[in-house]
Amino acid sequence: MTIAKGFVITFASGLLCAAGGGALGYALAVLSPAYYRGVFQAGRAPGFDPVAVGLGLGISQGLIAGLLVGAVVVLAVAWCNSRRDSPERDLVQRSRPAPSSSEAFYRRRRPDR
Repeated sequence: MTIAKGFVITFASGLLCAAGGGALGYALAVLSPAYYRGVFQAGRAPGFDPVAVGLGLGISQGLIAGLLVGAVVVLAVAWCNSRRDSPERDLVQRSRPAPSSSEAFYRRRRPDR
């Protein structure tokens, strides 16, 4: 995996989760505006806008969650690729003797189905 691909995965994950979080926050504010009014002490003030609060919290929390998920995915793929291409594994495979022709001939083969 290239560095650019890692950044793209992390960025795309952040954007998708921010959009999802914003949609959830907006839906919660529209369907149940009393939730945000009860959670925040300033919710009783006349200028309090639960839709703006829900949208803002949803986008920011979704972005943070998406960036974390993207980073974990990139790290997992990089770790998996590093284990697959490790020089130690190549050394172990090269140190094994090649099977002789008789071993290859008598090796049990799976029947075709």
